[in-house]
Amino acid sequence: MTGTPPRERIAVREANPGDAAAIVQLLRHLHGDNAAAASLPVVRQESRTFIAADGDDVVGLVVATFVDYGLEPYGMVEELVVSPERRGTGTGTSLLEECRAWLRGLGAEVVVRGGDEHQLVAG
Repeated sequence: MTGTPPRERIAVREANPGDAAAIVQLLRHLHGDNAAAASLPVVRQESRTFIAADGDDVVGLVVATFVDYGLEPYGMVEELVVSPERRGTGTGTSLLEECRAWLRGLGAEVVVRGGDEHQLVAG
């Protein structure tokens, strides 16, 4: 391949503020003119763990992450689990509703589920 640098010449490193213009140029391939709004390499990211409790008993949890790098803020459900004896009672739905409200409050436009179906265990 003509013009392709040998792999050993490619350096991978953490981005820094001096890379901002080059990052925007690359993001234009994905987002067109909206790429100028990107705040990379600065990323706003927060995570929360919410639990469902019945008195002192913790019967479910959801772990969520919010990510915003200036384009389309989004949320991700990382983990969702409800104890087997509480599945089918709406506990998982209540956890997801609380999670979605938190993410919307931060400005998430989309909420996606991470992992695979075996990691999402709720009722």
